[in-house]
Amino acid sequence: LRSGETLRLEPGGAEVRVRGLQVHHGPVQVAGSGRTAVNVAGADLEQLARGAVLTSGPGIDSTDRLLVALAPPATLGTPPGRGTAPVWPPRDGTSARLHIGTAQVDVVVGRRGREGVELPDGRVGAVLRLATPVATFVGDRGVLRRSSPGDVVAGLVVLDPRPAQGISRRRVTTERLAALAGAVTDGDIDAAADALVGLHGALGPDRVAAVVAALMRPGSDAPPRPAPRTGLVFAPDVRDALESAALDAVATLHRDHPLETGLPLATLRQLLRMALRRLATVRRENAAAVDDVLATVIDDLVARRRLARDGDRLREPARDAGPPPALAAAMDRLEVLLDVPAPPDLADAARAAGCPPEGIRALEAAGRIARVAADLAWAAPSFHRLAATALALARRGPL
Repeated sequence: LRSGETLRLEPGGAEVRVRGLQVHHGPVQVAGSGRTAVNVAGADLEQLARGAVLTSGPGIDSTDRLLVALAPPATLGTPPGRGTAPVWPPRDGTSARLHIGTAQVDVVVGRRGREGVELPDGRVGAVLRLATPVATFVGDRGVLRRSSPGDVVAGLVVLDPRPAQGISRRRVTTERLAALAGAVTDGDIDAAADALVGLHGALGPDRVAAVVAALMRPGSDAPPRPAPRTGLVFAPDVRDALESAALDAVATLHRDHPLETGLPLATLRQLLRMALRRLATVRRENAAAVDDVLATVIDDLVARRRLARDGDRLREPARDAGPPPALAAAMDRLEVLLDVPAPPDLADAARAAGCPPEGIRALEAAGRIARVAADLAWAAPSFHRLAATALALARRGPL
């Protein structure tokens, strides 16, 4: 702690400034570990309660739900209490008192859902629902006790202060939960970050940074980990599923509409957004980053030659960039029919040429026809000749 620095007070997230520090009743400018008196500005007195935490940067979360790994009391070296022996594993709906850090809060143990699995090391998963929020972090440790007579129910390690919600809860499996529990217990930063992303399917870089900060112990000789990239971080299976969805969408277009030159980029992005909603929950604060990440998925497919891109359209690389021969011939016929001063209605001309709507759109995109109304178009040479004539007449007098 340094006098004058700005910190964050959790729970609540209030910004406070350190006005002064005292150690052994004497003022100091810098305080390390040990008992310290801190004079702060920017917080109400009731916010500075037992269990409150001063912090900076990522790592600490305020939460009233915790994904935890519970360990049986016997493994804690705790002498048996005077009451009845605790039931192991705790039943769903068990009420207990959570002691974590210096905080104490009433909780309800949830083990009915996917999180309540038995882990290979003898622990069990659970979601704790807290009566009031606490400040905690990935890897934090605590104890569950009965409120009366005080027997230990379980020891615990915090696996995720912000458990998966919505569609991401379907991703909670014994294997993924065991991978996260093992990595957090071992303090393996890379494995824990990857396991948390795998559990959620998609996480913002702030959540990955929180895991890194929480497990990077002071004085650790581990090499510094690069800062997480901006945007969402997808689990490998989610990214693979999005790539497959993109390839399937383009293949379906070619199968159902063989005359189309490719799938519009905007359409593909919309299809991938819908696919992502079926794969993982994206938190509101990360919603704006979805399009950026989907763009990288598409760009990567193009770079690996899984897809080809022509302007704003995507096609299979094996298909020619131009229209199929039958469509090209129909487009040529339509262009000839429109290359007159007074062309027929566009619908009649297209019908006579056997040119479908996608051919008309391709002619417009290529600048081969000029469409001035819903059913009025000229071939580009005739249109430009008429425009030149109109300009020449306008120079001599009003039209």
